[in-house]
Amino acid sequence: MRAVYWRQPTPYRRPEDLDKYTGAWVADQSRFGLGGVMAALPGASYLNHPWRNRDAEHKPVQLATAAACGLTIPSTLITNRVDSARTFASRMGSVVYKPLWSTPYRNADGEARTVWADVIDPGTLNESVSGAAHLFQQQVNKIADVRVTMVGEHVFPVRIDGAPGLDWRHDYPSLTYQLIEAPTAVIKGMRAYSTLSGLFSGLSTSP
Repeated sequence: MRAVYWRQPTPYRRPEDLDKYTGAWVADQSRFGLGGVMAALPGASYLNHPWRNRDAEHKPVQLATAAACGLTIPSTLITNRVDSARTFASRMGSVVYKPLWSTPYRNADGEARTVWADVIDPGTLNESVSGAAHLFQQQVNKIADVRVTMVGEHVFPVRIDGAPGLDWRHDYPSLTYQLIEAPTAVIKGMRAYSTLSGLFSGLSTSP
């Protein structure tokens, strides 16, 4: 095998004839077996290497690395303390919540749901914040979004217009796209980010 494209592979699923615990064991054996082989192919080109993707998936690491590479990051708080969240929201004025990971989620009826980035009302912050880590950021005023795709030295910045809310991914049919030029400083920072993270390809969205 000479090349591997690795991006959000589907989770391993246990065979239906196995009980939950045996199935979990089998799934782990498959994940570490196939995953280990795919990560150890001599001379293969990776887009990206599974371990580098895994390391880069953690949002706190993303933010710290971006800041270290000279990219501007909104004021950010990661906490499970409601008092800290309230203080941050009061100090920032307008605050958004962003999931730390795109965890598959279903409601009580088993229907798939997506947790979008969205502006929060500080008055709704309550003790439920203590149930998990939450990421809050100062809201950035915007007139559009920009999605930048990088593959090696190639940079493809696209302006996205038409989003009815904060998170443009919430309504794809409303969007329009335009290829644009990205500021030199941003491209320099993103290339530094890719090098530091060991990534050959990456995506970035602003604001």
